[in-house]
Amino acid sequence: MPNRILLELTSRRRIYDHIKNVPGIHMRRLERELNIPLSTLDYHLRQMERKGLVAARKEGQKKSYFVRNTMDPKDQHYLYYLRHRTTRWILLEILENPGTSLRGLTGRLPVGAPTISYHLKKLIRAEIVQPVWIGRHRRYQVVESERLQRLIEAWRGTFRRQPTMAARQPAATPATEEAQAINWLFAESDRSPANSR
Repeated sequence: MPNRILLELTSRRRIYDHIKNVPGIHMRRLERELNIPLSTLDYHLRQMERKGLVAARKEGQKKSYFVRNTMDPKDQHYLYYLRHRTTRWILLEILENPGTSLRGLTGRLPVGAPTISYHLKKLIRAEIVQPVWIGRHRRYQVVESERLQRLIEAWRGTFRRQPTMAARQPAATPATEEAQAINWLFAESDRSPANSR
């Protein structure tokens, strides 16, 4: 009953519903899409966190939100990284080209090797990507590629589209609908490629 009363306020209900529809959404995106001042948004989010309606996750400067008890914890973990533009690019590229190298990623993504290496380390620590050695060469693959593919398909429409991502150079012409879906997501972004971290 207390939680239902908490959500009776229209603005708070809008925030809750938006997080439910776009799990892992960042606060700044919530601010833009709901047109709610950041201070007001922060107040409502704190109230909902306190009452256990939403959960926040923060690494670095970005804070993401999920509705509590609505998603498998591991799905939530993967989706958290998919919500970050650069890690999403890296994950999609590795999913499309398992066993790719840092050089391969650098040649196909519109960000430099230091940035890619930085995010790869985060993904390895998160146990989403794992390095494999082929001779002297270090390659990368997704730990649970089926999970990642399922999440991409399930939440594809919630990634923001950014047509300026034409700078990405695909490894090969997609031959299947699945590959086309992955390729299309490289045109998804929260902002322009300029600030990739």
